[in-house]
Amino acid sequence: MRERTRRDLIRAAFLLLCAAPTVSVVTAAAVCRWPTYAAARKTAQEDELTARLGVAASVDQMASPRPGVKLLGGLQLCDPETGALIAEARLVEVAEAREGLLALISQPDIHSEQLERLGAAVHQRILCAAEPSPPAADFLAREVTLHAHDHSQTFRDV
Repeated sequence: MRERTRRDLIRAAFLLLCAAPTVSVVTAAAVCRWPTYAAARKTAQEDELTARLGVAASVDQMASPRPGVKLLGGLQLCDPETGALIAEARLVEVAEAREGLLALISQPDIHSEQLERLGAAVHQRILCAAEPSPPAADFLAREVTLHAHDHSQTFRDV
């Protein structure tokens, strides 16, 4: 084999096996860091939560620290008709497993005047779902604060 042909084959192999995968990984990492991509992921997550829960959901921040786990910061659930705040949580960690979803809710606050609306949404979406076998979901919170007009009550290990 000629020297020039061998050199061309080695260059082509380098470009195909080293440079192309490196460029594609760097490009994918850069796209994931773009603000428009993060905003689109956040909007998609809000739309999914709204569809699953039956109330308007908004998230301030979203992160994926590892595959199958999402951190939702500043989650707010509002009545879709009136826009009244039903519940909010400082941080929600959602993990996907074979058995279903596990949601660890940090410092959830529920507004008592909207408690009936929250109960109706849970009943309609979870208990009366049209799906034959909805995925199991566990919601865990160390403490839940129920806010009324003149006082608040905290419940532990909910």
